[in-house]
Amino acid sequence: MLEASLKNKKESPEEEVILDLQEEKNKTPEIPKDKESREEVEIPKETPQLEKEIIGQEQDLPGYSAPQIQTPKVSDLPPKSETLIKIEKILSEDLEDIYASLDKPTQEKFKQAGEETAYKIEKILGSVKIKIKEIIKLILEWLKILPGVNKFFIKKQAKIKTEKILNLASKDKQK
Repeated sequence: MLEASLKNKKESPEEEVILDLQEEKNKTPEIPKDKESREEVEIPKETPQLEKEIIGQEQDLPGYSAPQIQTPKVSDLPPKSETLIKIEKILSEDLEDIYASLDKPTQEKFKQAGEETAYKIEKILGSVKIKIKEIIKLILEWLKILPGVNKFFIKKQAKIKTEKILNLASKDKQK
């Protein structure tokens, strides 16, 4: 009824424009029912390239830093000292058969982790206070890489290897 009274009343040109805009706003867009009349939107093929550019721009931003890995890699380690070689020998004792039965990727992972463990143990031995629990923990973590090995065997090996390493450290300090 309100619309009828508005239509009967003479409207100014400005009011007509406003009413026309409101009517268009209230209309829903018509979607063609047949596939042929619909427009297809193409996704640009340069999307991976654009992603690389965006990532490159992020790295150029001030305050952006790439994540850092805290553990030293074998190639980053300093040349092997005499103590380090002895520690590696102690760690590898009684594990030759198990190491030989591993597949190549696991062997590489085990070897790298063993060298890193030996390096960390050498650093602990070089400190004033030797933390035995820390040495046992490092050896346990390293031995847990071995698949299918009994946890009691791992604990026993860790304790034996820790004792041998501590004996090595006490001999080195006596020299």
